[in-house]
This record gives sequence, C-alpha cells and structure tokens, in this order.
Amino acid sequence: MENNKAKKISIVALITSILPLLTLIPVFLGITLPNYLRYSWTEFNMISVLLSFILSIIGVRCNKERWLIKNITTWISSFWMLMVIGIITIALISNIPAVGL
Repeated sequence: MENNKAKKISIVALITSILPLLTLIPVFLGITLPNYLRYSWTEFNMISVLLSFILSIIGVRCNKERWLIKNITTWISSFWMLMVIGIITIALISNIPAVGL
C-alpha cells in the first residue's frame, strides 16, 4: 500500500513539474497575452513549481526503493526551483539602490 501511494505521489509530482512548460504554448503560437493573464500565469507557474518540489521530496523520502520517475521528478523540480530562486535573487539585487556611486 505504501509503495503504491509513493508511486502515485511521484506521478503527480512529475505532471506538476511539467506544467510550467505550458507557458511556451502562447510563445510558439505567437499570441500576446494581456497583463492580467500573464500575472495569473506567473502565479500558476510558481505554485506548480513549489508543489512539484514538495511532492518530489515527499516521494523520495516516503519509500526506500529507487524508482526512475522519482529521480526524474526530483531533478526537474530542483531545476525549476533553482531557476525561480535565481530569478528572485536577480530581481532583488537589481532593485537595491546604488549607495555611494
């Protein structure tokens, strides 16, 4: 039962880690989204990245056996989290006023 639950968590984590790639659909189709829709899309991406990272950590810690989807999900969600942390860091650093220059 525990093994089946861990596999379901890993599959859900994999699906939620792939969801941020949906952002590329309007880009490939050449569609420009209004500002309110872009803001909502950004919130959706942040929530799905955070959710996939949390679910992948739960999936890895839940069971001792290694499963390929667990590893793939962990790598994908870690990549997204590092990307989000990098973007937030760059935004914070660029908004610090230049003191004494």
